[in-house]
Amino acid sequence: MPRMDPHRVVSLLLVVAYLCGAVVEAGWSAALLMALPLSGLMGMLWHADVVADFTGSLGLTPIRRASPLGAVRGLLWALLLVPLVGWVASLVTGR
Repeated sequence: MPRMDPHRVVSLLLVVAYLCGAVVEAGWSAALLMALPLSGLMGMLWHADVVADFTGSLGLTPIRRASPLGAVRGLLWALLLVPLVGWVASLVTGR
């Protein structure tokens, strides 16, 4: 059996935790609203090599060379961690 990528394991656990927390705090409708963007981010993180290698036209801006894989993964992780940072900040400030 091939070795599982740690980015995949941790991102899957984080997304499942987000969705379980959303069900507990705000109900199923909130979890369903969060599921699509979180699964999109997780999918891009799982296939970050494909995202980084993308070249071509994206709207009006042509992309002429591939992006560094580390930068793409870093940006995707930052976006995936935004809800966690917001939750921790709300605990710290008490709001």
